[in-house]
Amino acid sequence: MFTSLKKIIIILALILLLPIFVYTFYELNNLSENEKHLENIYSEQLNTIIFSVNQNVDDVLQSWSAKISDIYQSQDSSFTNIEMQKFCKSNSSISLIVISDTSKRNIKFYSSSLFSASVNAVNRIKNILNENSENIKSLIEYKNLGYNKIQPLKNNLDETPLLSFLIQDDKFLEIAILVIDMNFFVKDILQKRINSISNNDFIVSVFHNQDLVSYSGGKEISFDNLIENKNLWTFTNYTIGISTSGKTIHNIVKERSRNNLISLAVLNIVIILGIIFLFINIRKEIKLSQLKSDFVSNVSHEIRTPLSLIGMFAETLELNRVESEEQKNEYYKIIRKEAERLTRIVNSILNFSKMESKNKKYSFESENLNSILDEVLFTYQHELNSKKNECKINKFESLPELQLDKESIMEAIINLIDNALKYCDKNCSIEIATGIDEKFAYLEVSDNGIGISKENQKKIFEKFYRVTSGNVHNTKGSGLGLSLVKNTMLAHNGNVTVESKLGKGSKFKLLFPIDKI
Repeated sequence: MFTSLKKIIIILALILLLPIFVYTFYELNNLSENEKHLENIYSEQLNTIIFSVNQNVDDVLQSWSAKISDIYQSQDSSFTNIEMQKFCKSNSSISLIVISDTSKRNIKFYSSSLFSASVNAVNRIKNILNENSENIKSLIEYKNLGYNKIQPLKNNLDETPLLSFLIQDDKFLEIAILVIDMNFFVKDILQKRINSISNNDFIVSVFHNQDLVSYSGGKEISFDNLIENKNLWTFTNYTIGISTSGKTIHNIVKERSRNNLISLAVLNIVIILGIIFLFINIRKEIKLSQLKSDFVSNVSHEIRTPLSLIGMFAETLELNRVESEEQKNEYYKIIRKEAERLTRIVNSILNFSKMESKNKKYSFESENLNSILDEVLFTYQHELNSKKNECKINKFESLPELQLDKESIMEAIINLIDNALKYCDKNCSIEIATGIDEKFAYLEVSDNGIGISKENQKKIFEKFYRVTSGNVHNTKGSGLGLSLVKNTMLAHNGNVTVESKLGKGSKFKLLFPIDKI
């Protein structure tokens, strides 16, 4: 059995444990590389968020330029004025719309309210256009290529953002200038987009020359604490920055790596526990298989002996080889005793089979434990009172009547007496007693035999189990006796206990609850 177990352990280790350990070792060695990879992924995610904000700003500006171009291309000037005014009102981020021809001679102003263009305003626009002549040329080149680009203009007077794009009016190009109110732009455009893409892990902030303008949830973050930041494509003096809420990317990656390691460790533990559970069950099955094999061998040996004796003495009597009647009677007694022994073996096997299949039926009647003991002693009087055996009987005469199954209790007592006789070396001293112990009536069988170790005392009531040393056939038995005793006592709501020391004999006690039967 041990050789088979060793093989199973080696096979399980090679199939399951070895790959697990190799994979775990590989994961630990690649931890730093995985952390770098995760950091790169997080950085890419942050850059994607920033790109999304920039793209949204660009889409809004393109939609504005398209709408303004459509309104301006109307042939009705009064209609154009009204629609431009409505457009400015619906987009509070636009303070003023200025449209000029390329010669700067015809300059028009539109706003959400009535706006009268002063000489200073006109001159200022002309100065801005002159200062940004290169930018205007660039816009015209893009227009010739079929792309209407929106481009910021330099403003040397103040920091008010100015955006320019071209409008094709009939055959002439017009230059449109948007004067942007950044307070409304951040609030109405940027903040809405930021709120829609930010989550609890990240804080998205807007900075103007490194001064915080707006942020999404969480707490205020300084420019120096940003993880990633990019300038807005159009408003270059405004910056979109991202930071984590209380954690750095490094800490996030470390935490995620730690969680992965914990998951890996838990998985390894579960697999190892599963292997241990499997190994324990396989070991039990192998042990049970070995016990069954021993049981078959023992029972075969037990049955063969009485059959051989019965056959031998019956043949002797049949052939009239016995002359005296006294010798014939002795042979008859041997045949009867061996037949009874064979009957007990078969009954034990049948009873065990019934108990295992839960088909064992008990017939409880009011019985006296001393009377049942007397019947057993009458059956065993020859063995108990032989020259090499000594038996003492101590009966408590005031035992109450108990609800017992007589046959099963007799069999239990016989099994205890039989074990006491089998496990004595030479001169057996057996004591059988009945009595009252608190709320229990009891019957105990004591002997001076070889005794049972503490380790084996836990196992002797298991099916097929036998305490053996050397050849299993040195002591006769099937390994079912004490298992049947245990099951019988449980059926009577009682119990069986054992007290024993190696070399100093054993004492088995059957306990019957007086008030529960």
